[in-house]
Amino acid sequence: METLLKEKTNPREVTHLMVGREIEKVDVSAKRSAGEIVLEVENLWLPWPSHARNWRLQDISFSLRKGEILGIAGFMGAGRTELLECIFGASKEIPRGHIRLEGNPVAFRHPNEARRAGIAMVTEDRKRRGIFADMSVRENISICTLHKALRNGLVNRTKERKLVGEMLYSLRVRTATEEATITSLSGGNQQKTIIGHWLLTNPKVLLLDDPTRGVDVGAKAELYQLMDSLCRDGIAIILTSSELPELLTVCDRILVLSEGSLTANFHRSEATEEKIMEAATLDAMAITNAQH
Repeated sequence: METLLKEKTNPREVTHLMVGREIEKVDVSAKRSAGEIVLEVENLWLPWPSHARNWRLQDISFSLRKGEILGIAGFMGAGRTELLECIFGASKEIPRGHIRLEGNPVAFRHPNEARRAGIAMVTEDRKRRGIFADMSVRENISICTLHKALRNGLVNRTKERKLVGEMLYSLRVRTATEEATITSLSGGNQQKTIIGHWLLTNPKVLLLDDPTRGVDVGAKAELYQLMDSLCRDGIAIILTSSELPELLTVCDRILVLSEGSLTANFHRSEATEEKIMEAATLDAMAITNAQH
C-alpha cells in the first residue's frame, strides 16, 4: 500500500499502483463500418406474472448490424439482463413478439438452440453462471466445442490443447498454465476465458451483460480493445453496462430502458451522460400509453 498527495500524483500513477503494471492508453474511437442487419427484435413483450405489473419488458423493437456494438443503458431493474435472456432463450417466461436472425424468424426456448444458431452470451454473474469453478482453464474454454477436438470419436487432448492455447494467446489471458483452476485467475482473466469459451463457437452475435463488472481498470482496457477487435472482424455485439462512460467509450449506438420500456435510441455522436440519465428516468408507463 502507498499513500500519495493528491497534488503530486496523476491518474496514470494511481492506476499503475492499483494493478501493478502500466496500462496502455485505450483508443477505440476510430470509426467502424457496420454491415447488414444480423438481428432484429420487433414488439418484444416479456410477462412478469409474479409482480403487480403485467409486463417485465414492453414493446421493445430494435435492430443490430454486423460489426456494430449496441449498448443497453438503464438503472438496475430496467430490464437489461432480461432483454438479453429473451434473445438467448434463457428467459424463464416465454416472451411475445418477433426475433429474426439474419432475416430468419427464431424463437429459442433454450440457450443450446441459440448457441447452435450463432448467438453467445456472457452473463452478468460470472462466479455463479459464467464459470465452472472446479474445472481448469482448459476445460472452461473447450467445454462447448469438444467436437472440434474429436478423433475417431474420442477427444484428442493434443488438438484440444492447441485450440485452447491459440485462444489464450489471442485474448492475452494471463495464467501460469492452462491446467490451473479458473478460480486462480484474476477477475479480468476469468472474464476473458469465458469470452474465449464462447468465441470458439464462432458466434454471429455476442451478448455481453455488464462484462467489466468486478474487474480492474487494466482488464477493462483490454476488454474494450477486445470488443473493438471482434467488431472489426464482423461480430455483432450487444453490451449492457452500469457504467455510462463505458457505453459512451465503446458503443456505436445506445438504447435506453426504463422500467422495461425503450425510452431512447442514441447514435454515438449525440449520446451524453445527461441525455441517457434523462431517458432512464422517464415514466415508462406514460410512454407505453402514448404509443398505443
